[in-house]
Amino acid sequence: NKNIKFLLLGDILSVIIISISGFLFHGEAKTLFSYRILAMILPTLIGWMLIAPWLELYKQDIWLTNK
Repeated sequence: NKNIKFLLLGDILSVIIISISGFLFHGEAKTLFSYRILAMILPTLIGWMLIAPWLELYKQDIWLTNK
C-alpha cells in the first residue's frame, strides 16, 4: 500500500534524524558516517520495524484522519 510505504519512510527518516542529532548535540559525531552512528541506527530501526506492526501502528484506522 502506498500509504504504508510513506509511513515506513517517515519512521526511517525520523530515527535517522533523531539519532544523528543526538550524536551532534552531545559532540560525539566525529564523522557523520562512522560505525558508531550506524551501530545505533540499525538496531533501533530493526526493533521499531519489528514492534510497530505488533502495536498495529500501520492499520488504516490508526493513521486515517476523520473528515
